[in-house]
This record gives sequence, structure tokens and C-alpha cells, in this order.
Amino acid sequence: MALIAAITRKAFTNEALLDRLDRELITERDRTDKQRSEDRKVDGDRLDRIETDIRSMRDMLFDAFQRGRSD
Repeated sequence: MALIAAITRKAFTNEALLDRLDRELITERDRTDKQRSEDRKVDGDRLDRIETDIRSMRDMLFDAFQRGRSD
């Protein structure tokens, strides 16, 4: 009888541990997904700034070239 009680207790302990690990895994996945989303937004904003800078530089060079040709 004691053996059955010990096995049952161990099974419940293992089940509780698995449940806790599942909850921790879900929490970690949610945290990682949120971080990835934030990282993508930051990367997108940075890319927008880079594209704006490239366009500005292109326009400036074009204007300088046009002025140089008309002189």
C-alpha cells in the first residue's frame, strides 16, 4: 500500500512539474514573440530613416549635377 501511495505521489509531483514547465514555456514564448515584434518595428523604423537619407542624398547629388551642367 505504501508503494502505491509513493508511486501515486510521484506521478502527481511529475504532473505538477510538467504543468509548471508548460506555463513557463508559454510565458517565455510570449516574451520572445513580443521582443521579436518590437525588434521588427525598430528595424522597420531604422530602414525608413535609411531610405529617407538615401533619397535626400540622391536628390542633393542630382541637384548639384544639374547646377554643374547649366554653368
